[in-house]
Amino acid sequence: LDLYDTSGLGLIRGLDWSKNETTVRRKLPYQRFLPLILRVQPDPHTDRVRIKVALEGEPLLSWEGDQRDLSIPYYFADQVSITRDPLAIFLISTAGGARVRDLSVNVLPHGSSEIHPR
Repeated sequence: LDLYDTSGLGLIRGLDWSKNETTVRRKLPYQRFLPLILRVQPDPHTDRVRIKVALEGEPLLSWEGDQRDLSIPYYFADQVSITRDPLAIFLISTAGGARVRDLSVNVLPHGSSEIHPR
């Protein structure tokens, strides 16, 4: 988020976070904790996934597409064996700009297609 006032998801179809359809140009406050919600919602019946990011309770970006369109940069792929797990979620923060304070994962019952927030 907010590298040179640009945020996005990467890699999508091999395109960097600053060069794909999720790219958002928006200045964010500097040196202040910003609550972020990342929601990843795979469709249990297809290979599609929906990703939404909200910042301070407001939508920042969203993407929906085939899970195979998502990847990580090659320089992380050889270092992290978990990336070979098709059920893994991989989050990267570069340049020390983000800190995870809370993480929760809601596992859906087999066959469920709905996410029910707590």
